[in-house]
Amino acid sequence: MDFDTKLVTYNGEEHRVLLQNENGPCALVALCNVLLLDPSCASNSSELIKLLQNTRSQVSLDDILTVLANIAISNANGDTEDESLSHILSILPQLHTGLNINPQFDGTFEDTMEMSLFKLFKINILHGWVSPKKDINKYTYEGSQQLLTQVVDIQESNGTGDEENRQILEEAEMIQLFLQQSLTQLTDEGLTHIKSILENGNFAVLFRNDHFSTITKYDGRLYALVTDLGFKSCKEIIWECIGSLDGSDDTFYTCDFNATKLDESTYDEMNSIEKEIEHAQMTEDEKLARQLQREEEKKKTSDRSNRQHKKPRRKKEKVGNNQTKGNTQKNNLKESSNIASGHGRVHTSVSERKSTTKSNKESKSDCSIM
Repeated sequence: MDFDTKLVTYNGEEHRVLLQNENGPCALVALCNVLLLDPSCASNSSELIKLLQNTRSQVSLDDILTVLANIAISNANGDTEDESLSHILSILPQLHTGLNINPQFDGTFEDTMEMSLFKLFKINILHGWVSPKKDINKYTYEGSQQLLTQVVDIQESNGTGDEENRQILEEAEMIQLFLQQSLTQLTDEGLTHIKSILENGNFAVLFRNDHFSTITKYDGRLYALVTDLGFKSCKEIIWECIGSLDGSDDTFYTCDFNATKLDESTYDEMNSIEKEIEHAQMTEDEKLARQLQREEEKKKTSDRSNRQHKKPRRKKEKVGNNQTKGNTQKNNLKESSNIASGHGRVHTSVSERKSTTKSNKESKSDCSIM
């Protein structure tokens, strides 16, 4: 798999950044672009910068992961145990396929190995899904889902009269209301929280609606790097201001953080690129379907050939007296009994992870924060 790149200007210098060329979590794109743009990362991101400069228009996923592994090992410097480092490196491919991130409603995250991955690259990961109420912000997202499931169990068992259960029901009601009022996974308290952590000119990865984006703070405002492939040739559109909870006041900005707008030609080009991506995906799906069909036909042909060449077994002649026949029958009965008394176990496992979908301006970019 390959990623397209785009040449952008930041602080008067040209930088090549990664673009998002298909729907997905895009943690890889967000993390790499922080390494490519943040001046504080320049000392350990030179190999990644050189990779994009040499490949120009496109860079392969394998090459990116190889370079990231080298950077991670270099950053460890003996401070990380070999076993932990190996585990962290083993989840590097998940930067592309999806990370198990569990935000807490106080602005932090559950401390998981995925969080260690960002720490190893010395990159902040933030979110703005924050509640000011202590009864709510003590929960993580997954914890809130477990609580709501617990409510169903309480109601089905008619245990609503118990004091402990009543408290659970009250907190569940508050959480449900909070989730309904923050469908964009961003609150006023969350915006304030992010701005208080991020200094002007600093970069971080923002997690929101199961997506990751590269953000920075300029003159007290938050901006997300526009990484949708449809904007590849739009030299004037580099940033999108995170100015509202629902994206209604979000505006595109140039490399110098001056407001700009989309014109008709940009819309036409975005639609054209989107159609190309859809066509390419359909072509890949057709190739896969044909390959599976050929493999199935090959298997059927092989099975028929095996049946045709299989020699029929000759029946054994009946020999021996009645006593021999009786022993044979007993042995057959014993063998049948052994087969009938055999046992087998089937192991099944079911896993489910709830996710939220981005509710604003998805048509522009799965990685742009609306």
